[in-house]
Amino acid sequence: MATIHLTRRELYDKLWEKPMSAFMEELGISYTETKKLVADYQIPVPSNGYWSRLRAGYTLKKTPFTESSTSNDQIIFQPRVVKKRVKREVVITQAIKVAVTSEEDGHIIKARKVYGDRSRSADPKHLIKIAYESINLNVSPLLIDRALNFMDALFKMVKRNGGKVSVAPHSTLILIDGEEFFVALREKQNRIEQIDHRNSWISYDFVGSGTLIFKIGEQTWRSKEWSDTAYTKIEEKLESILESLREMAIKEKKDRADQIVKQQEREAEAKVKRNLEKLREDELARFIELKNNSVKWENAQRIRRYLDDMERQGQSEGNIGDELKAYLEWSRSKADWYDPLVAAKDELLNEVDRDTLSVVKKGF
Repeated sequence: MATIHLTRRELYDKLWEKPMSAFMEELGISYTETKKLVADYQIPVPSNGYWSRLRAGYTLKKTPFTESSTSNDQIIFQPRVVKKRVKREVVITQAIKVAVTSEEDGHIIKARKVYGDRSRSADPKHLIKIAYESINLNVSPLLIDRALNFMDALFKMVKRNGGKVSVAPHSTLILIDGEEFFVALREKQNRIEQIDHRNSWISYDFVGSGTLIFKIGEQTWRSKEWSDTAYTKIEEKLESILESLREMAIKEKKDRADQIVKQQEREAEAKVKRNLEKLREDELARFIELKNNSVKWENAQRIRRYLDDMERQGQSEGNIGDELKAYLEWSRSKADWYDPLVAAKDELLNEVDRDTLSVVKKGF
């Protein structure tokens, strides 16, 4: 590439004529090289946000050019050989061409009307959101046609590939391969400092930057975004966006299938655990019953031995009367009722728990 000769004034004029990215593209030099040039030759350049404010309609003053006594007026440099990149201002895909020459999607027709109604009394520098009444769109009037053309092309591509689009308040959804995805298109905003010199107050105004950002997914951790860059527009990325939707649909299906398998595994583990707990409870209940029965049997045997000794003593003393005989008979019947190996019936003790020897309360 041929050597470039410029004066300081010519370099100043070029840097204030168009954004630095366009200057770099025209001359084939990098950002670092450009910054070094302006520093070495003391060239004032527009501040950050200058071009966005200019596009938004603000009246801005240039930093005046000053002659320099220390810098050489002649600038000579050899630009690097770079691959020519398509200028952002003229990029348009075949999908967009097809979209704008065919009948608009019904959602786009409604969005255009809603936006037109909302923008009549709005500041043209500020963003207008129409998500409540139409598609999820938030852009300034300067970008509305481009934004609607983009969404129109996207919707048509989705439908040609068997997908669907549904619109509800604050929810624009694309259904593709059986999976639904939240989508939104917005314009990036620039924060412009406003100074009230009379009161020394500082406030901020937010204006459209001219940069479009398309987003898939509502939750930040599962979302994906495409944005305009210095050399590309999101229209160039429509095929990539559609392919990403397909890939995300496949991933959603896989994730859901994995979740189902994991849920089934958790349920199977829980069932095994419940069964084990039931077996443990049953085993403990059987052991407690064994222990209680052994205690009752031992007590029943103790009662019988006591009665036998009482009867022998009465015989040895010649004191076996009807009263003692009746008592011994009654007592031995209670021992038989209490003994788990006999478990004789007793009408009066029918509702008594043998373990606690308390009456079992019945519900009313």
